[in-house]
Amino acid sequence: MTGSKKRGVWLFVLVMVMVLGSALPVCATGVFPADGFYLVEVALWHETLDQPSMGDQAFQTNRRALAQVKNGRVTQVEFAANPVDIGGYHSGITELRSDAAPALYELETGQMVTSPAGNRYNYIMRAAFTLPEEAQPAESAEPTSIRIQFLVPDTPMGNQYMTGRLRLIWRSALATDETHLTVQTENAKKDSLLEDAATGIRLTAGAGRLGADARLSVKSVTDGEEYTRAKAALAASGNFRLFWIRTDAGGQEAAPQGQVTLAFPCGTEPLVYRMGDNGGKTVLTGTWADGYYTVNTSRLGLFALCDGSRADAFTDITGHWAADRIRKAVDRGLFSGVSDTLFAPEASMTRGMLVTVLGRLRKAEGKAEGVPFTDVKPSAWYAPYVGWACAHGLAAGKSATTFAPDDHVTRQELAVFLLRYTGYAGISLKTGAGSDYTDNDRIAGWAREAVERISAAGLLAERANHTFAPEKDATRAEVADALAHLIEDYAL
Repeated sequence: MTGSKKRGVWLFVLVMVMVLGSALPVCATGVFPADGFYLVEVALWHETLDQPSMGDQAFQTNRRALAQVKNGRVTQVEFAANPVDIGGYHSGITELRSDAAPALYELETGQMVTSPAGNRYNYIMRAAFTLPEEAQPAESAEPTSIRIQFLVPDTPMGNQYMTGRLRLIWRSALATDETHLTVQTENAKKDSLLEDAATGIRLTAGAGRLGADARLSVKSVTDGEEYTRAKAALAASGNFRLFWIRTDAGGQEAAPQGQVTLAFPCGTEPLVYRMGDNGGKTVLTGTWADGYYTVNTSRLGLFALCDGSRADAFTDITGHWAADRIRKAVDRGLFSGVSDTLFAPEASMTRGMLVTVLGRLRKAEGKAEGVPFTDVKPSAWYAPYVGWACAHGLAAGKSATTFAPDDHVTRQELAVFLLRYTGYAGISLKTGAGSDYTDNDRIAGWAREAVERISAAGLLAERANHTFAPEKDATRAEVADALAHLIEDYAL
């Protein structure tokens, strides 16, 4: 073949590739190479926490959802569920609903008889929904979630709807010829869930950490040597309840082989200690949600639930000028420590921290999905509050695509945040003496009104030598002080 003919053939091939290539459907997000069906990993996550929900066991043997892609967008997502056997209970998901995905519908059901209740139900084996725009996969292929409500009857979860997030792991997508999911009906038996009927205390253990015949034993301790030692160790922690917790098998103590989760029923967030044999104590930091305070521990034994301030565990606020205000802010659930024993009162406040504590004060329920900033991942602890703050005009991005959650907040920026928040919350600020700081000339024009009004209301303390220090970073102690003043002065 001559050189000119070879060049002609290659030119023809190149043109055909370009023509045919342009005709192929290409996903707008870059996650899927073409239209069709894809298997995608799925899990049921906690409504607010970055961890699986208790209901995730219903997906234990059906970890793949089926996503249908048309014209480069995910249209329908089909998923399957299985019955569960956890801690002596047999059940499954009987009802599903979602405000985020209104077109959620059942495709297939199966029959089950719950245990030990013995009630017959149809449980959901297969369901599908139309994926809303805000949950479409982005170029980064980060997971997205759909908020759903589900019912698992005749279990310690109760016969009431619980809320979780159906989490789709787009990076796991694999092309498939399947057009419908094949349901795996094998029961999930991963975790053991035990409950003490008298106290309502629950224990969850992973696979293999407890024997099949394990039972939870809880004894309330109200007197004796152990109680006396605990009372001395907890003298500064207010009222307390003391429990001896262990697991038994065949009438003998059988300690779990590894870490377990304890959930204590409580009306307010407590301070939880594991008590040592020598009279010492170790604070256990956990999460408070749905009327339970949940902690992880690798050792059972004597546990104390205290009504005292959670801030009592922080060794770095003793003698601090804002110690009482920090305690109030911590007890309201606005702040956590940077560790089990440190609050870091002089650490700088970040933008992510600030919208979070303001959201917690408002009891806001923001959405992590759909936040337009590339530096705010949906899984980030502050993501729902970034969405909430921006939706209500309390905050804005540093640019169209960045929020800068780790940037420090200056004192004049804090004043602006606080003024916006009080306006949003309908709080009529008290008035007092106007600010006459020696560095008034350093306050930016855009922050002057906010500094004046927030200072007059007594929400922000001055710095040394009667200065406001507008360009200095606001500290965690100063923000806790301001929010505690809001709580006290306006009965929040």
